[in-house]
Amino acid sequence: MSLSIQLSFLFTVCFFPYLGIASDPVKIILTFDDGPSNEKLLFSHETPTQKILKTLRENKIKAAFFVLTYPDRFLFKTYPKAETPLGFQTLKDTIAQGHIIGLHWGGSYVSQFALHTSRLALPAYDSTDDGKIDKVTSDGNALESDLLQSLELIGRAKEEIGVSRKTIFVRPPLWVYKDNKGDARPTYNALGLRMILSDAKFLDAGYATHVFSNHFIILHGILAALKKGKKDIIVTFHDSNTITATLLPTILPLLKYNMEFLGHKYGKDWTFAETTDEVYQGLMNRKF
Repeated sequence: MSLSIQLSFLFTVCFFPYLGIASDPVKIILTFDDGPSNEKLLFSHETPTQKILKTLRENKIKAAFFVLTYPDRFLFKTYPKAETPLGFQTLKDTIAQGHIIGLHWGGSYVSQFALHTSRLALPAYDSTDDGKIDKVTSDGNALESDLLQSLELIGRAKEEIGVSRKTIFVRPPLWVYKDNKGDARPTYNALGLRMILSDAKFLDAGYATHVFSNHFIILHGILAALKKGKKDIIVTFHDSNTITATLLPTILPLLKYNMEFLGHKYGKDWTFAETTDEVYQGLMNRKF
């Protein structure tokens, strides 16, 4: 028995006493932030996002991707996103594969560390280069313009491949939607967006420079959500991370193994979301 499997036994045994086992099937919805990635994996022609899409396809899993439509600056390096030809094509491939697309950010935000809330006091601007100020409220703000630019680019990608489902989900970077600079939720509401957070997070930190990752952290979050009786459990990864792309083919069977060990039969008691509608409905069922 491998070391990973042995550790799985130890971890799950420790948590078994407090589990609240649900009688109805539970859907685990995988979500990915910060893509589409443009950087190639080592010794590969694929980007992390492309490899993750391949892994999901091979496992018959549908997911949600919260995308960036403007270059992101992180640790003094700029990372291209969906605004490039490669990023835009990857975005279209993600949609065509049946995954749900949500907003993470767009426009001219520069860096996710600025946060959505920091844009609320700044004026709306022409984010789509059509000569008009992009806003939906009378006063407007820069966050409205940022998100409208993202919606416009995602809309073009959907139109090119003939997908009509409206983009309605948003995830604030670093999970910050309210602080001393304001509350982003009224802006989300004005744009018809539903905020989605998470129940469990893979500690991949967004980019390949952060390599501390552990699938047991996800398992802990899933178990805690089960104890609370949640029927749709949202798990977050980052498809900008090379480590995530490399480890995902191992993480998925390990999660299945641990859930089986706890008495949850895959396909009967729980399952990963396997259709676009399951992902969509699962996100719609959650309130944050």
